[in-house]
Amino acid sequence: MASSSSDREPATLERVAQESGLSVTTVSKILRGSYKGNTRKGRARVLEITELARRLGYTANGSARRLRDGRHRSVAVLIPVDDYGQPENITSEYVTGLAAALQTVQYGLQIHTYPRYQTDHAALLLRDRNFDAVAVLEDASPSLDSFLADSGIPAVHINTPAAPGRISLVRDEYAAARSVVSVVVGLGYRSFHVIGGTGSDGGPAGHFCYAQRGEGIRAALTATGATATYLEMPSWDPRFIPELRATVLDPETVVLCTDAASVLRCLRSIPLAQPLACCDDCHQFLHPMNWLTRARFDRAMLGRQAAGILLHLINQPDQPLPPFVPLQATVQVGDSTPALRR
Repeated sequence: MASSSSDREPATLERVAQESGLSVTTVSKILRGSYKGNTRKGRARVLEITELARRLGYTANGSARRLRDGRHRSVAVLIPVDDYGQPENITSEYVTGLAAALQTVQYGLQIHTYPRYQTDHAALLLRDRNFDAVAVLEDASPSLDSFLADSGIPAVHINTPAAPGRISLVRDEYAAARSVVSVVVGLGYRSFHVIGGTGSDGGPAGHFCYAQRGEGIRAALTATGATATYLEMPSWDPRFIPELRATVLDPETVVLCTDAASVLRCLRSIPLAQPLACCDDCHQFLHPMNWLTRARFDRAMLGRQAAGILLHLINQPDQPLPPFVPLQATVQVGDSTPALRR
């Protein structure tokens, strides 16, 4: 069956709009990543239009010419969002560091959001290629790695597990957890009740940092001679609060949370005077829970570090990368672990 002339011609924005039944303006916004599709219907529309554009072979006018002529002086950042269209509350810290570092060399930052774990959709957002490199925040997959490699797009992942061919900048969760335990032991405590994931498989929450925190806790316990009991249960498990409330703890035993969510649920489940600390840091702790002993990370620094590596990949692709180390934490000692007098 012979194809029509329209089938042989490159797809235009107008054709995508015509076949979708939407306006050219709306389709353009969707394909540029600037469409505010924060509802379930809106996100479905984004997926529908990006897939239609891919099927029709649409390429934004001028993108190939820009690639031939030189750099765009722009970096794209992929930000996963939840079912309500919201990113993690720590995202702004990474983006602040990225933007500040790029601004010093007159590079812009393009923000693209997509449903978390749907990295195939994230790859579709990069088809226009009107940028020089990509930063991926706290999400990764082999398929996205393959797309970036096959497309020749320089990329840096922030806070994702290591993988072949992936450049990933991470927080040193092992050292942070070890430091929290060591500091608290220095205040006179010798007993801990650890709650949250600490297993080698990533713990009940599944994130790779949980295993690192668990290793750091165990290393610090061994080094200091302190002891610990464990509640290996995710904080959203309906058994979590009843289990914690039923646990009888010595008044000098520190409840040590491996994640921020566990801290918030602990406030409903342990005595007010029970010592409390956390190996995780979270932006929501900054003001309302400034009394909490916890690890603290300068995530903006991780963003600045990512920008430096991306600029190196753009400007000196044939040169070895400069050495970089995991982001180190500081320990904030708060009123939740007052020093004990022996």
